[in-house]
Amino acid sequence: MDKNKKNIDRISIKLNEFGELERNINIDDINAFLNETVEDRKINTSEEE
Repeated sequence: MDKNKKNIDRISIKLNEFGELERNINIDDINAFLNETVEDRKINTSEEE
């Protein structure tokens, strides 16, 4: 199993009865993961213009 699949599988995000997000991982860890694995379209779009 690749590293990203393992990282995604450990993340749990749910809505409670009040509509609030409940997660089992720190939001900064989620942002760090996304920064490492997802290309930022805003940066690429502005470079092309």
